[in-house]
Amino acid sequence: MVKPSLVLFLCLLFCLLNSPADAAPTPTSVTAARAPAPSTATASTPPLLQGVHRIVTMGASITQFGSSPGGYVWLLGHYLNALYPQAHIQIINAGVSGNTSADMLARFQKDVLEQHPDLVTIKLGYNDLTLRFQDHPQGDGPQGASAEDYGKNAEAMVKLAQAAHIRILLMTPTIYEDSPKSIRNQKLQAYVRVMQDLAANYHLPLADQNAALLQAWLSQPSDQPQRLTTDGVHLTPTGNQVLARTTLLAMGIEPRQLAAVEPTVQQQLTAATSK
Repeated sequence: MVKPSLVLFLCLLFCLLNSPADAAPTPTSVTAARAPAPSTATASTPPLLQGVHRIVTMGASITQFGSSPGGYVWLLGHYLNALYPQAHIQIINAGVSGNTSADMLARFQKDVLEQHPDLVTIKLGYNDLTLRFQDHPQGDGPQGASAEDYGKNAEAMVKLAQAAHIRILLMTPTIYEDSPKSIRNQKLQAYVRVMQDLAANYHLPLADQNAALLQAWLSQPSDQPQRLTTDGVHLTPTGNQVLARTTLLAMGIEPRQLAAVEPTVQQQLTAATSK
């Protein structure tokens, strides 16, 4: 007959030998608190994100400032790490304020390719048009880039990323929050169509930020609208939420998955903004 004390010793030894070692944390430019392991409702990874551990966000000022708590880049990092904590996803912010598509193309090698990401998000076009309005109220000035040249720059980035075997998610330009029918928003639609066509031609996922923000803008109550921008251009916390959600959905994440981890992300946001 085996003594009870021997059985207990063997059980403890088995548990110790089979306990997994703690994984070393992966550094990330967007600090995301480790979330509890997701439930089976949130554990499935969409194809675009399978095997993804590093993401570069290419853009201008909205992207650059998006790493602040509540910014869309910050939200992307925290939602993704809440959904897939085992992936230790790192977000590298490659946003530079004031950049045009030509500026981004010029630094694409250094700021994207040399970072060796698994996925790059590309958000551009806003400054290309904004600069064309400087001293030219019809938006036909010499600065910035036409929709055609903007499209060529964007396509060049797509080709560079594909040659490096980097997955790509494209974004349409955000809105001018002045009037839906303003000349700036009307002109902007040509840039939106360029990005839509580029995504279709290269079979790439597209986060249609322009359509999402426009829909959110028009759905606001007229007596108490909740603004999406601080100055007609840069996003409020509400605008950043729209941008992040649209991006996450374009990545293939289901609404129910986002809803399951939203309380965790909101707790992290409250903690980050109360410091």
